Amino acid sequence: MNWYRIAFGGHYPRLYAHRDAAEAGRCIDMLTARLPLDRGPVLDLGCGTGRHLKRMAEAGLGGVGLDLSPDLLAEARADEGLSGAGFSLVRGDMRSLPIRTGCLEAVFSLFTTFGYFGPLEAHVPLLREISRTLRPGGLWVIDYVNCRRVLAELADADGIEKNRTEGPFRISER
Repeated sequence: MNWYRIAFGGHYPRLYAHRDAAEAGRCIDMLTARLPLDRGPVLDLGCGTGRHLKRMAEAGLGGVGLDLSPDLLAEARADEGLSGAGFSLVRGDMRSLPIRTGCLEAVFSLFTTFGYFGPLEAHVPLLREISRTLRPGGLWVIDYVNCRRVLAELADADGIEKNRTEGPFRISER
């Protein structure tokens, strides 16, 4: 089984609790203020629990939130703030999008929803799907980790351990 099929279970939102609704709101506010969006439809690729979708709906956008994780989608579906927000929640693999060709105004890949499939060549199906679903002039917005910085921080962090508590969980990073 691929790591990404199990890594995004019910524990995932607790690991990244600092990535909350306020942070998502700032992200979407910045994007909608700077991008020429005509109100959709948009795809939140790897939507998780839907934290970006709420703010997108408040900004007048609608479309689809797609995620592979049944746990995260169940949490999104249980969120009353997303009910009637103008987004369909769909479980699917981003390399085979269940979306018509040329119908999306934008695809949002937020909080590093790219790079899961190993070597760069393994990402070609994903890139083809994003390209296929975007209308002419459509936008792909990607929020991606600065690899050089992360590698430098990891190299400098030899022997460092971080511990924190999130609800009933004790999280230890080495």
